[in-house]
Amino acid sequence: MFFSISKTVFKNFFSDNQVQSQVRYFQEEEKRLKVVHRITNNASNIVANSTRALSVEQPKLISSGDSVYIDSQMMVCQRNMETILRYVIYAMLARDTSVLEKLIFNSLCESFQSMGIPYKSVIFAIHYMMDDVIKIVKESTGNTPINYINLINELTSYFDQVVALFVV
Repeated sequence: MFFSISKTVFKNFFSDNQVQSQVRYFQEEEKRLKVVHRITNNASNIVANSTRALSVEQPKLISSGDSVYIDSQMMVCQRNMETILRYVIYAMLARDTSVLEKLIFNSLCESFQSMGIPYKSVIFAIHYMMDDVIKIVKESTGNTPINYINLINELTSYFDQVVALFVV
């Protein structure tokens, strides 16, 4: 009922093209929110997988030293990877990448560097995370992945920007 009344009201003030433009905008934003929801629901698995990939790429993280040190180092890596994913999600929601630069330059580069983890290994883990995220997004789209290609490309660009900040 409300929709039919509001549609009549809209037609009095807006052209059909303007109304259709707004409808398309809200449909796109609904897809964006669905993607973010799906990523957020799978965040712990995504982060755990990328941290595992980091430890495979950088085996000295788990092979030397006492177990307390190794555990704390892995926890810091996991926290950092979680932070990267969270900020990629923020960037996607806000369509603003400035948070990525602030995040990387202000804290994460120093954190990985202080643990002796080469940026090459961090980049490997970020790519692993990106692949995992894209796989989850594609799985969530069901029979219509083509409708989400712009969002997948956008997500990829955010991860690429994070990777670029680790390239020294």
